[in-house]
Amino acid sequence: MHTIFQTLVYQREKGHDAVLATIIWDDGSAPRGKGSQMLVGRDGLLAGTIGGGAVEGQAIALAQEMLHSGADSRTHEFRLRRDGSAQSTGMVCGGDVTVYFRRIPAADGAWDTLAAEVLRRLGAREAGWCSRWTARCPTYRTTIPARKTALQCRCPSASGH
Repeated sequence: MHTIFQTLVYQREKGHDAVLATIIWDDGSAPRGKGSQMLVGRDGLLAGTIGGGAVEGQAIALAQEMLHSGADSRTHEFRLRRDGSAQSTGMVCGGDVTVYFRRIPAADGAWDTLAAEVLRRLGAREAGWCSRWTARCPTYRTTIPARKTALQCRCPSASGH
């Protein structure tokens, strides 16, 4: 997380948008589980990992498409098997992962506040801050096709709410 947010600060200082990709749901065998993150820029992977291989390659391509199109967010399910479906990665792990993609515009000052606070708390090694902080965060529902509903946290506003 530290590297991701340091890299995000650096990208924002350069005026570059980025996409934060987070595994929000996993089922069965998968290289990385829920909560794994990576940061993607126009030229590809910047920091972190959601598992490498085909999933990560396809996720990087989707994130780069978002940067080119200006899309704000999306959710995508990856099937880690060779079943011929549109979501299939051709991998043989046998599980599924759902990734939430969030574009972080360089012009959105709320991300400066968020990144500075995350880096401060990580540097201070403040125990339990993340769960206390996200518990106050407003949520919305994202439906995962033919699966469950996942709760996702919206970005806090510049006021921290």
